[in-house]
Amino acid sequence: MSGVVLTGPARTVDPSRTAAAIGSLTAAVSGYPEGMTRSRAFSLMALAANHLLDGDFDHAADVGARAPALAGTIRSTRVADRLRPLRRLAGRHPGNVHARAPSAGIAAFTPPN
Repeated sequence: MSGVVLTGPARTVDPSRTAAAIGSLTAAVSGYPEGMTRSRAFSLMALAANHLLDGDFDHAADVGARAPALAGTIRSTRVADRLRPLRRLAGRHPGNVHARAPSAGIAAFTPPN
């Protein structure tokens, strides 16, 4: 929960909060039991966003590819709603192939909004 909470201010106010958010989200993703697919997907989306904000495009591409793949197994409009901001964030770096990777995966899952 703390990683998701820190993601908002990292995106809008203080990008230095990404380090704390990344640590919390990484622990959350690895700690979710098998049945918590939606929570894992939400955490992966936030983690990818934080890696993008931190300029770590390699990790953003890795995590960003896992988020829509997992989200595709869930039937929830909230998942698509949470993917759109990640797509916009990835789209801010059109010249970086690693940043484009999450955007392309998300585009396949949900149209822009």
